[in-house]
Amino acid sequence: MSLNLNSCAVEVSGMVDLKATLEAVAAEVSRHNEEFAASLEVVAPSVLSVFEQFPGQSMAMATLTSLALTKMNVSISDYPKMTAAIQAYVKGNQGTIFVSTRGRNGGTRLVSDSPAV
Repeated sequence: MSLNLNSCAVEVSGMVDLKATLEAVAAEVSRHNEEFAASLEVVAPSVLSVFEQFPGQSMAMATLTSLALTKMNVSISDYPKMTAAIQAYVKGNQGTIFVSTRGRNGGTRLVSDSPAV
């Protein structure tokens, strides 16, 4: 789920039309945001249900992603897009919903399952 602005530049007689280009960028950003918001409606409950299934566990991002994709029953053709959505959801909620650590017993877990510091 990447935002591609390469195709937004509008040229007129070899020069970039700033107004038309900005309108094209705005349309692309809006489309991207709508698509991302729609995917989060499916991603968030699926990711949280993985942690409900394995309470108190921390897991590697690859494991979490795989389990969430399975819960969402995602088709193979949508794996790249939904994998990016899952990773963006987890990274975007670091510190509020999730915490990630490295090393022994590392991985991603719910903040509520993290040991008190």
